[in-house]
Amino acid sequence: MDTRIKRWTARLSRITSGGNFIPEIDGLRFLAISSVLLFHASYALLHAYHWELGASAEAVSNLFARGALGVELFFVISGFILAVPFARQFAGGGKPVDLRLYYIRRVTRLEPPYIITLVIFYAAAWIFHDAAMQGRLLSTFLVRLFYLHGLVYRDAPALNGVTWSLEIEVQFYLIVPLLARIFCLPPKLRRGIMLLGVLLVPFVPRQGLILFTVISQLALFLAGFLFADLYLEMRQNETAARPAYDWAALGVFTLVLAFPFLMQGAGALHPFAGSGDVDVAMSMLRHILPVLILVFLLLMFRGVWLRRFFSWKPVYLIGGMCYSIYLIHYPLISTASRLLAKILPGMHYLPGLALLIVLWLPIVVGIAAVFFALIERPCMDHAWPGKLMARIKRRF
Repeated sequence: MDTRIKRWTARLSRITSGGNFIPEIDGLRFLAISSVLLFHASYALLHAYHWELGASAEAVSNLFARGALGVELFFVISGFILAVPFARQFAGGGKPVDLRLYYIRRVTRLEPPYIITLVIFYAAAWIFHDAAMQGRLLSTFLVRLFYLHGLVYRDAPALNGVTWSLEIEVQFYLIVPLLARIFCLPPKLRRGIMLLGVLLVPFVPRQGLILFTVISQLALFLAGFLFADLYLEMRQNETAARPAYDWAALGVFTLVLAFPFLMQGAGALHPFAGSGDVDVAMSMLRHILPVLILVFLLLMFRGVWLRRFFSWKPVYLIGGMCYSIYLIHYPLISTASRLLAKILPGMHYLPGLALLIVLWLPIVVGIAAVFFALIERPCMDHAWPGKLMARIKRRF
């Protein structure tokens, strides 16, 4: 039994470049993807049923809306992961980053799962005559192959729209080697510049084409860059861990969850009467979110039991599968919500949400785990293209 568990655990474990594995980072990915799943469960149900919510249901809906911020956490994590090798090179005199391999790695690691899910969902839209995609299947498919939907149409994709964030990520990947030159500067200067970016870039108007460019999320990526710089220094100095930092980190997390209610109490918002106030509060929160995430990470990595939780194997294993979960989750959740609305049209929001979370989300994660084991994980092996070609040559 133990052997089988170990075998399946190995199949669901990430393959990391250079063996540089930080379990807490995958634990944070768990937090991010869990938040996104809960948000989309609520969002899909609301769009399937078109309820008029009561006060208690409205409060739950508003709370779950904060789950959308999981995407912002993903952006910070991406900034951190990609910055670390460059920071080691330029600031620590470490091994130079091979830019050719850097770009090839992005393509061979991320493209196959993305293209496969794109083909599956577009095929399903064609077979089932998705009204939202009529007359646009081929044109949008070709545009999305090159991560250009937002730039071309200035809108999120109608089919599996969550992939708008992947287009922003790809733009960021392209400019990382240029941005990473900041690590050539003296520590105080580069950290000051990055901190200014974290604080000021969120106030750049996110309208029109800008909304679909890396500029709209640059502060979050810079927060990841700054955290990478500080993290490497923390590891070098071996900062002592203390439970007080855990409580402080939880305080920051609670502030993010409670932000709209705090704004209401301060008179900055009218009492909640609908989603408009939540949108205003979320917009206000996003201006300070990069620095809040940065502070949360600095505190959490100095803590004790939060690090222990994010390093717990079930947590970081699910977090490590976040790309697979992210690619497939929304069409599955949306389809289940529409079916539920047809089968149980009289269902209320809170029971429907509980049903979707308890019964369907574990199935979604299970399907994503299979996709991860069969598709994404093999692509984590940097040598997979060569191995595939060798296997084809042996057969033919």
